[in-house]
Amino acid sequence: MAPDPLAGVDIAAGLGFRSILTSGGSLKAPDGMETIAAMVKRAAGRLEILAGSGLNPENVRLVVEKTGVREVHGSFAASWPGAIDGKLIRFGYIAPDARETSQAQVRRAKDALAGL
Repeated sequence: MAPDPLAGVDIAAGLGFRSILTSGGSLKAPDGMETIAAMVKRAAGRLEILAGSGLNPENVRLVVEKTGVREVHGSFAASWPGAIDGKLIRFGYIAPDARETSQAQVRRAKDALAGL
């Protein structure tokens, strides 16, 4: 996390970066929309600002509309299908609340963004 996200945009652009993935300094992108929008404005086409963290089919359109980002990053996950083997949890190979990317959630997010 950059202490000054707007300065970070200038630095990244100056170094030749093509994109920045950000939640706007918040745990979740919907909570950092004001900062993300300021970063998009500051980038002024020099690099792409991607909103990420906490995006889902219900909020992704609002985040895109309010911030001006043209790209997002999200897992669009759903609960792990089926039972999780307790041994995998005990050995630390998988979390008890594991989730995986869901085609249905991705489709819903894509549909939510249609027409923008």
